[in-house]
Amino acid sequence: MIECLISIHKAKVCQVHKNRLLNIVGERCNMLNILISVNSRYLDKAETMLYSLRSHTKDEINVFLLNGGSLSKDEVDSFSKTLIKYKISLNVINLEQYGFEKLPLCNEQFSIEIYYRILAQFVLPEHIDRILWLDADLIIMKDISEFYNQNFDDKYLVVCSDSKNDKPWLKERKLILGLNPNYEYFNSGVILMDLKKLRENTLLENIVSQSQSLADKLLYPDQDILNYLYYSKVKYADWKVYNYQLVCLEKIPKKDINDIAILHYTGPNKPWDPYKITSHAKYYWRVRLKQGHVISMFKAYFIRIQ
Repeated sequence: MIECLISIHKAKVCQVHKNRLLNIVGERCNMLNILISVNSRYLDKAETMLYSLRSHTKDEINVFLLNGGSLSKDEVDSFSKTLIKYKISLNVINLEQYGFEKLPLCNEQFSIEIYYRILAQFVLPEHIDRILWLDADLIIMKDISEFYNQNFDDKYLVVCSDSKNDKPWLKERKLILGLNPNYEYFNSGVILMDLKKLRENTLLENIVSQSQSLADKLLYPDQDILNYLYYSKVKYADWKVYNYQLVCLEKIPKKDINDIAILHYTGPNKPWDPYKITSHAKYYWRVRLKQGHVISMFKAYFIRIQ
């Protein structure tokens, strides 16, 4: 499997559409490089997340989509056309699975795409030194340029703590992974990556072998692995601002709402599921309405009241 994964270096970067945004030369402070990976079920959610990002920044947005074959050409073309409307450039990196189906997913909540963020430094163009991974189940609520352009302070990643660090079950999870129970376990939905430092200090073979060694210990596959690999190499940002994790919260406290820059619909209760809609789903549907998805909102509402 390791030999198979090493060939990932040869992954082809496909520039789905060409415009002036794709002429990238080095790092630019007015450019946001965004990394995503989704399957067909989450493609429209990624569109909504990126629309919310565009709504809160005038910076150029350059998206890299890691596709392991789960998205068809027609789906990628449609996605590209949508992003053009939002003045967002798209680059697709075709990974074509490369044996990732052998890695453990634990349960049906997760898809193979969750692993791709772990390999960013090996597959992205070398002139990209900084990139922000964003999960598709996020809504951007403020300008995040300051977060994106911050100093790494000699760390590999900038992350946000998991909101449940004080819970006994998460302390037990850390012990299972061989981490100190007082270690600040982070959520993997928002990760700012120093690709230059990651390229200089990590090897693909080591990451793959270490990931395989954890197979029977994983609950949140990519998140557990990233915490295991980089526990001493991360800088923390305030999770209540840059990765506000809702989990099972019914309401967001009033004292928090005005500070949130990134809202994260963690856990199984998603705002687009009509059977699990809570009051905080309104932040997601406000963005969907601005996108023009009026019919889908009414469908969700009528399913809800039946």
